[in-house]
Amino acid sequence: LNAEANGVAIIIIGEDISACPPPSVDIVLAGDVFYGQAVARRIVPFLDRCLAAGIEVLVGDPGRAWLPRRRLRLLGEYQVPDVGGNGGSAPKPSGIFAFLPSEP
Repeated sequence: LNAEANGVAIIIIGEDISACPPPSVDIVLAGDVFYGQAVARRIVPFLDRCLAAGIEVLVGDPGRAWLPRRRLRLLGEYQVPDVGGNGGSAPKPSGIFAFLPSEP
């Protein structure tokens, strides 16, 4: 609703695009993609290609083990439900981060 109210088009890509060139967009939102080492190893190079193409990259993550913390700047933190459990867990802090270029 917010995007519609602001005249913004959102494109949701529901497939693995980690080996593809960056999409023709202004911003990439990567949500909860650092849950495993294999996925993290595929997604970081893709996000780097996005940065190199001038695309802003934001990451939303609850602090998973493979989160590349050195490459992130915290923009905001929110309490979110733990949807991976049985639904009875207390909310946990999750962050919204800017994904930063790697240091030379």
